Amino acid sequence: MNNKIADGDRLAKILKDRKIKQIRLSEMTGIHQVSISRAIKSIHLNTEDIKKICDALGMEIWEFFIDEKDLANKCKVSSEMLEIAQIIEKFPPEIERSIIQSITAHIDGLSLMAKYLKKR
Repeated sequence: MNNKIADGDRLAKILKDRKIKQIRLSEMTGIHQVSISRAIKSIHLNTEDIKKICDALGMEIWEFFIDEKDLANKCKVSSEMLEIAQIIEKFPPEIERSIIQSITAHIDGLSLMAKYLKKR
């Protein structure tokens, strides 16, 4: 399965924040450097590569999608929400992906609803 679920900009930010070059990430993950470069420039990354990157960088999957520093500044997220994220990442990868996709769909729906309500 080659689901594409994440924006390459997030990977670029993670690498910049951690001062890691693409070639070093390639060495750490076994993902070809050209593939990493393309992923950063693309709209999406595939789930298998995200898992490899997170493993190599000692990150939890949810950390790839949510920057805790930005999150704390942008909205109030309870410790319970972060605990839920940590629980979700313990599920098998296919279930975790399904949960993430479901959450994303709900967030998108809420965003559309908010836009609609603002226009009224």
